[in-house]
Amino acid sequence: MPGNGSTEWVVVHELAHMWWGDAVTVSDWDHVWLSEGFASYAEAQWYESSGGASTLQTYMQTMTGPFAGTIVDPPYVWDPIVYDKGAWILHMLRHIMGTFRSRTCSATTRRLTSTGTRSPPTS
Repeated sequence: MPGNGSTEWVVVHELAHMWWGDAVTVSDWDHVWLSEGFASYAEAQWYESSGGASTLQTYMQTMTGPFAGTIVDPPYVWDPIVYDKGAWILHMLRHIMGTFRSRTCSATTRRLTSTGTRSPPTS
C-alpha cells in the first residue's frame, strides 16, 4: 500500500469480507456475488461516508459491468458481473427499502396525527 489513500478501497473491501463474507459463507461458487457484491458495495458506502452522497454516486458510476447475464452461476467467478452487478443490486435494494421505509413511516405518522392519535416516537 503506497500510504497516499489511493488503495483504501481495497482495505474496505477486504474488511467487508471479514464482516459480511466470513459470517455468511456461500455453499458453492454459484452465489459468490453475495460475498463480492457486498464487499464492493461496502467500498461505495465508505466513499459515501467519507465524501457524501455525490461521492457515492460517482463511485457507483465506475461500476459499469458488463451486466448482461445472470449473477447466479456466472460464466467466470471473478467476472465484473459478480462485483459490479452485485453492488448495483444492493444499491437498488437500499434505495427501494429506504424509499419504502420512508413512505411507510410518513403515511403512518400522517394517519395517526389526522385521527387525533398521538404520534409514535421517532427515536
